[in-house]
Amino acid sequence: MARVSGVLAEKRRSDRRTWARFAAITSLLVILLATGPTAAEATPGPPGPQHIPTDVAAALVGRSTDASVVVQDLSTGQAYGVNADRVYDSASIAKVSIMASVLRRAAHAHRDLTRTESSLLRRMITVSDNAAANALWTSTGGSAGAATFLREAGMTSTTAGPGMLWGLTRTTARDQAHLIAELATSSALLPDRSRAYALTLMSQVTPSQRWGVSAGPGPGTSVQLKNGWLPRNTFGWRINSIGHVSGRGRNYAIAILSQNNPSMPYGITTAESISRVIWRDLAP
Repeated sequence: MARVSGVLAEKRRSDRRTWARFAAITSLLVILLATGPTAAEATPGPPGPQHIPTDVAAALVGRSTDASVVVQDLSTGQAYGVNADRVYDSASIAKVSIMASVLRRAAHAHRDLTRTESSLLRRMITVSDNAAANALWTSTGGSAGAATFLREAGMTSTTAGPGMLWGLTRTTARDQAHLIAELATSSALLPDRSRAYALTLMSQVTPSQRWGVSAGPGPGTSVQLKNGWLPRNTFGWRINSIGHVSGRGRNYAIAILSQNNPSMPYGITTAESISRVIWRDLAP
């Protein structure tokens, strides 16, 4: 009888060890299924421009954001993109094309900017003043005038907003990166003096609005940018950031456009995550 009791006790101990091992394996599988693929996808690969698409995708893992990115290396001429031709509302990044239109008009007339134009441009770009944008949009011909400029600038996938709704100009990351490249390098669109003026204003954007493509670059770099933000009933917040980044062996035009952001801070976080991996991947 004692022998039988001993066998039964040993069997119970064996059963407990078996169930303990099963529980541990089950818990491990739950952890792997819940976190394994996400963590792996969110880890950037080795740096290099060829990794930009996969690293941008990794930065978007677990985010609701629908984003498009184009970065143009101005030293090599190579461009890299994710959803480059997807169309988004511009919000306040449309102010860069409004500025370029004003500068082009003055250059064609062989004149300096008027005092009023200079004041409006500064307010529109450095503090994103909408009243200044309205005045300049109207002075350059409104939607029809904007359409003419967009055609001249080669922004073939961008459609000017109707009436006074310049913020609803529909555009792509490819077109926006192209415009920044036109401002950052010698081109037929604007004379060098006008380009320098535009970049100076974009370098003086008020600190509270210097987010997005400024993330990543550190000391010894120069960033000229313009951001846009707009909440709408469908597709949430539009959070856009465009600019020129140079220094520490890099020189590139970049455009990050997005929607489906539940809040402005959420969209900014996403844009800055993307900007950081691009800065990293373009390391010399």
